[in-house]
Amino acid sequence: MNSSINFTAILCRKLLLKNKISGETRPLSITIGMPYWKIVDEVAACPVEILGLTGRAQDIVGIDPMHALELAFRFVQLQLQDFPQSIELTWPNGEPFGLSG
Repeated sequence: MNSSINFTAILCRKLLLKNKISGETRPLSITIGMPYWKIVDEVAACPVEILGLTGRAQDIVGIDPMHALELAFRFVQLQLQDFPQSIELTWPNGEPFGLSG
């Protein structure tokens, strides 16, 4: 899957999705963009893309840019939860990736 990023990326994380049954792995790339004002001093948004899973999400909306960024992190965390037992999320070196918080 090719990146469709059309925003300024500020954070990127590379992980792997591993199928424990088949042994197949595929890359997972999470990119969070620069938060921005949609309506100055009223509504902000933060772009998010999760290639290998959901793709480009609708920009995450918050009260201000920091709130939009916080909600973008929560969105990513929710997307990475509750995989079937046959799927393992790992760092690129194969170490298990664990969600905290």
